[in-house]
Amino acid sequence: MGNETLSRRAFLKGAATTGTLAMAGSFLGCAPASQEGVDGAAKKEGKGAEGSLSETDGAQGTSEWLGVQPELPDFFDEEVTADIVVLGAGVAGVSACRAAIEAGATVALFEKSSGVSSRSQDYVCLGSSWMAEHFPSIPDMDEIKWDFLHATAKGSLLRTKDAIWAKWADLNGAYFDWWIGAVPEDELSSGSEQNGNKPEEGKHSVTIKMWPMPAHYAPSDELYPSFAGTAVLMGAEGGGCLAFTQANYDKACEVGGDRLATYFEAPAERLITDDSGKVTGAVIRCFDGRVIRANADKAVILATGDFLNNMAMMEQSCPREVRCGYTPEKTIYPGTDKNGDHLNVGDGHKMGMWAGARMQVDGCCMTHMEKQEVEAIGTDPCLWLDKTGNRFMNEDCQACHMSQRLDELPDKTIFQIFDGSILDDLEWMPYGHHRVVNQTQEGLDEAVEAGALLRADTLDELFSQIEGLDVEAAKATVERYNQFCAAGKDDDFGKTPSRLFAVDTPPFYCVTWGGNVSLVTLSGLESDENCHVYREDGSILPGLYVCGNVQGNRWALEYAETALGMSHAMALTYGRVAAENAVNGV
Repeated sequence: MGNETLSRRAFLKGAATTGTLAMAGSFLGCAPASQEGVDGAAKKEGKGAEGSLSETDGAQGTSEWLGVQPELPDFFDEEVTADIVVLGAGVAGVSACRAAIEAGATVALFEKSSGVSSRSQDYVCLGSSWMAEHFPSIPDMDEIKWDFLHATAKGSLLRTKDAIWAKWADLNGAYFDWWIGAVPEDELSSGSEQNGNKPEEGKHSVTIKMWPMPAHYAPSDELYPSFAGTAVLMGAEGGGCLAFTQANYDKACEVGGDRLATYFEAPAERLITDDSGKVTGAVIRCFDGRVIRANADKAVILATGDFLNNMAMMEQSCPREVRCGYTPEKTIYPGTDKNGDHLNVGDGHKMGMWAGARMQVDGCCMTHMEKQEVEAIGTDPCLWLDKTGNRFMNEDCQACHMSQRLDELPDKTIFQIFDGSILDDLEWMPYGHHRVVNQTQEGLDEAVEAGALLRADTLDELFSQIEGLDVEAAKATVERYNQFCAAGKDDDFGKTPSRLFAVDTPPFYCVTWGGNVSLVTLSGLESDENCHVYREDGSILPGLYVCGNVQGNRWALEYAETALGMSHAMALTYGRVAAENAVNGV
């Protein structure tokens, strides 16, 4: 339902009336440019001109990656007219599609890949009725809102838009409830404090990430706080979070009926603008060769994802990652289309800029240390050494900060050292990405058996097993570090005293970390809390809205891990905001 076959059937039934989708084209033969109602507007606009900025003007910092906007085709195989045209069917695009349908609009949805998509299973659920019901002991958004928002802003050096974050904080909970509500109640099971965070098997599930939290962790006391309140969404029988994105798409199909037409394997090539510069549609060049003109009576919504697999864009917007050795092979979510080409190459960013939009200035990439095959204690801040045997930073930081320091080292190798008291130490460790807060001795033994964790009865024996380590320097560093632990004061880096754990109790352990992976770029077109897009002169580019990772000004420079799953939570929230505003002309 809601697919291309349905929309064509709707046309053949004469559905080109208010509240239904109007379509014409390939199933009736090719439509030449001169055919009335297909490309008359294109003739008026003129190829490549469209009354807007030129192909290179308005592209702030125009560089080779932007290239030249494709010319408007002379003819189209098909024409689709809808209230809202959505480009992209990830979390943000599916959220926008469903919200627009529920607002009564007609929608044409175009996606480059073969189906809907999603990545991580983590979603911030702060403010939701679901969290209040199942995990009432976790402080809710209304209790932590300003601490949360201030920490996030500081994490990006105050270069994000406060209004985007404030609106997200106010809407996130209700929109999260709406998102998981797409799964039928009898197919959904929740973790809770009462059932030990263990939902029923064989159902779609929602649980809390890393629960319970470390006993002594208080975000308000942290230099780099990370707040609890992240849900893990998983499909039935071990399936991933894609099940929830699919459920929301299915809900849009169910509600929309003939008001929704979806095209998969149908990447957008460029936007169409009128004489005033307003965005009025898009050119779609399907993988099967068809060229479609998608007309938007109200607006186009860009939900086209990030540009992590476009190295030229990375070099300009996220040069730090490139300098530190990033290549598309180091992404955790590679993704290819039916032709084997990388997805997420900045299609929407380029289309928006060709139409006159501008990119945000301070690029941001989400990078994490590569997970071990079997986890020991994740990135918990024990004693960390480089190959010279020295400490190189205050270990008590967020995991993304640790990954940045790792990338800066010439050999990109660091060693995490801890001892036999680690299971007692965990209750003092921080909450956050890639932490392990509830490990057991059995878990440590499994990591040793898998080769992910070295163990020895003495430090000499342990250090002799670590390839490339300066053993004598490492022993001297441990001695100095243990003195800081005894004194409760780190004179080298100012580490939080409650996390100064001496390395003096056998057995001794080491985890070797030797690389990072990047998840996504978080740099987009200049935007605001209403998902508007801005031109070079600061004016709003009419007819265009953005959501997901093509939406700018959510993060800048650094991904602050104020909570886990913020990217997905932003995507679903602002996908709905974009659709509601587009439908209502906000």
